[in-house]
Amino acid sequence: MPEPRAFWLDEQFDREHGTDGRGRYEAEVLRRIGEFDETWGDFAPVSFAATAWQVATALSPGFVRWHRRIISATCARSPWDGSMVCAVTVVSGWPAELTWTKQWQRDRGWRDWPQLFGQFTTPTDQDQTRSPHLRALLQVDARRFRSTTCRRHPTDRTTASPPPRVGRSWCWPGTSTTSWRR
Repeated sequence: MPEPRAFWLDEQFDREHGTDGRGRYEAEVLRRIGEFDETWGDFAPVSFAATAWQVATALSPGFVRWHRRIISATCARSPWDGSMVCAVTVVSGWPAELTWTKQWQRDRGWRDWPQLFGQFTTPTDQDQTRSPHLRALLQVDARRFRSTTCRRHPTDRTTASPPPRVGRSWCWPGTSTTSWRR
């Protein structure tokens, strides 16, 4: 069954495989805390979020998981306006111009993306010597889109504001993430 979302947090795996009562992500952030040094004085949380994304996706398996058609995903601060920009590489089918006729494929036996247990993989050296591969990719470069609604922190039982949480859409009660735009 295909995944319903492009990205999601795997908190259950993270907690189950953590040590010393900490999740893997928390332990990795503490181990790599020096990478966050340049982000503390920044007014906008963009650099912090980009660094947190790098840490979350560097774990194996990642704390942030993604759809099997996504090959890579990176986040960074835009040098132009300071907003969050994302680059996502997605496996694509062949363009319609190539699929409407199979005539062009007959000469060398072109192959599409190899798959291993449903995951798209790079062809091995042996595969490449047997037949050529045409692996179509889409490159998405976009500013990070914000949701227009916020959720209260599930453990917040008081009127006090819950703490923001990296990788989630928590925000201060009575506000929306759209009000945080620069």
